[in-house]
This record gives sequence, C-alpha cells and structure tokens, in this order.
Amino acid sequence: MHPHTVHEIPETDLLRRAQSGNREALEQLIMLHEHRIFTLALRMTGNVADAQDAYRRP
Repeated sequence: MHPHTVHEIPETDLLRRAQSGNREALEQLIMLHEHRIFTLALRMTGNVADAQDAYRRP
C-alpha cells in the first residue's frame, strides 16, 4: 500500500485510478462510501441479510 492515506488522495484522483483498473483506488473509494453503499443496498433489498449479500467488498 502507498504511504498516502485515503484522506490524502483527492477523490477525483481515486476515481480516475479506479477507472483505469487500480484495485487499491477502488477499495479506498468503497471505504470512503461504505455506509452509503450499504444503506442503498438495504433500501433496494428491504432487509439486512440481503443487503449484506449485495454489499460485498470486491
């Protein structure tokens, strides 16, 4: 892992890196937004178990 923390790298740079196939950047984006992602999965599925299944980290 690079010495930069999630908060040191601008989100736009993480997005560009993730779009280019950088898995570490994608994982950092997911960590930044994991609560939102899970909440969306919960609203879409209607229950916690299904939301947890839908929200699997890559």
